[in-house]
Amino acid sequence: MRGRLPAFWKNVSTVLGGTVLAQLIPIAVLPIFTRILPQEQLGSYFVWFGAVAVLTVVATGRFDMAVYTAKTKEQIRSLLAVALSVSIAVAILALLVALFWQYGVGNSLLDGDASDYIGAWALCAIAMANYQMAMAVCVYNSQFKNMALSKVAMAVSIASFQLLLCLLGAGLAGLVYANLVMACAITFFLMSRLGHSPFALLNFFTWEKFTETVRENYRFPLFSMPSDFINSFAAQVPLFIIAAKYGAASVAGYALVLRVLAGPIGLLANSVLAAFKDEAGRAYREVGSCIAAYRYTFRSLFILAIVPFSVLFVFGKQLVVWGFGDAWVDAGTYAEILAPMFFMKFIASPLSYTLYIANKQVHDLAWQIGLLTMTWVAFYFSGSLEAAVTAYSAGYTLFYVIYLALSYWAAHGDKA
Repeated sequence: MRGRLPAFWKNVSTVLGGTVLAQLIPIAVLPIFTRILPQEQLGSYFVWFGAVAVLTVVATGRFDMAVYTAKTKEQIRSLLAVALSVSIAVAILALLVALFWQYGVGNSLLDGDASDYIGAWALCAIAMANYQMAMAVCVYNSQFKNMALSKVAMAVSIASFQLLLCLLGAGLAGLVYANLVMACAITFFLMSRLGHSPFALLNFFTWEKFTETVRENYRFPLFSMPSDFINSFAAQVPLFIIAAKYGAASVAGYALVLRVLAGPIGLLANSVLAAFKDEAGRAYREVGSCIAAYRYTFRSLFILAIVPFSVLFVFGKQLVVWGFGDAWVDAGTYAEILAPMFFMKFIASPLSYTLYIANKQVHDLAWQIGLLTMTWVAFYFSGSLEAAVTAYSAGYTLFYVIYLALSYWAAHGDKA
């Protein structure tokens, strides 16, 4: 393990370089959007994009996590074929439910103007689900350079096309359809580059291979997918509740914190996660435990977190006002309140991967259910948006302490 640590940080730096650019590009154009688009349109886009993120988790079936347990290229190809077919089926079903809910029941699954783009919502989820599968294959093959380049290509293409359409007056439609078109194009290109084009996977698909692959990896759609769906929904449900209670303009202020502050802060954590998957997965396959990689990664994350989160906690309001103006002072207040939660998430999220490789998905599912319940209670019953964000931050911080304890136990593997 000690001999591999330099390679670990080389992989981290490679992924980090691509992820930094992928995060900075959307943030760099965001001040332009805040000046040429109404807050209501930005808020509606954030609601739509949050709904895409939730549906994407279901569309993957979490077969992207199963990639790391594969032993042969044939198994990887089978997983990709299964994931492609599952993502299409899930998107079609979700679209039918949304249409029935909107035109049959008379209510929309998405609040406000976001409800006009449910077709794009379903299609974008297919693209993003298979993009995640392709990313998993890159990590499995230690192709971190391809992974980094793909992240940059996705960010540049979406941001550029969105900016062009919005400058031409497309508004919310420009944000949505630019995201959809570029996500489909980059995903198709990446999968083809990896030798697994969608057309080839569909030709490879047989019912026998499908049932065999699902039977071998049933824990992921049965336990991991519901768990991650709940986690994703818990992360996005504040947007949905805020939109329903306070309007799309209020969503824009809260979402600005997540996109501008939480995104960059999570850069290093996500990059460490990619490398930790490689190290922990290999260690667990070879010796049945990844506790050494876990402890090293925990110490590294803790040290890296001290300065940025301290700055966010103390100067969050000033930073937001300085970057976006006095109109966004409420967003700065939310940034300071959420700082402890971000600190714990930075450390706990990458390390929670041990629950997957140790097949402790049931424990993860129970944790996610508790987290969703806490999130809904915090936002639904609070009397004001600031009170809701405060309760949410405190509850989330406590839940991440529990998550760390669970993942540390799982990292011991057979000795746990």
